[in-house]
Amino acid sequence: MSLLTQSVWVIGVFGGVMVFVLSFFRDPNRRRVYADTDIVAAADGVITAIKEVTVNGEAYVQIVTFLSVFNCHVNRIPLAGVVRESVHIPGQFLAAFRGDIDQKNERQETDIDTVIGCIRVVQITGAIARRICCELVANQTCKTGERFGLIRFGSRTDVYLPKNKVTLQVKKGDRVKGGLTIIATHSSH
Repeated sequence: MSLLTQSVWVIGVFGGVMVFVLSFFRDPNRRRVYADTDIVAAADGVITAIKEVTVNGEAYVQIVTFLSVFNCHVNRIPLAGVVRESVHIPGQFLAAFRGDIDQKNERQETDIDTVIGCIRVVQITGAIARRICCELVANQTCKTGERFGLIRFGSRTDVYLPKNKVTLQVKKGDRVKGGLTIIATHSSH
């Protein structure tokens, strides 16, 4: 009888791990009609910070989304455009919830030329996340909400938008869904 109990326990643990992994790698089909002015979340998760920063000498707003191990980890294009470049930067694997990992951890930085100028999407690894998948290459045309990559297990995705060309629609603590939640709007005029 103890072998049966152990087997049931092992089956339960294995089943739980299997459900977790399948849940993590889920890729929901998200369809939405976007207004021309919509800028959408690049990932599912919680907005943990919104900061004013400088990128190449210009004022930008950095929107930080923390993805727990329970979030869908598929990343999506915030705003349609043409990929300028996508660069992999080696680094550390510090916990993704730390505020200072954007320049320390391994990451993929993708710059996209859009109607509001260059935006940047940064996929950042965490202590558990050790692999970034990014399918974007220079000169590739991409659409708002389109899938472009994946970060495997808990991580962070940052979106950088030109500060004077957007109106934020989210705040710290908001839960967002990649490709669905409008994080900002813009006027391309």
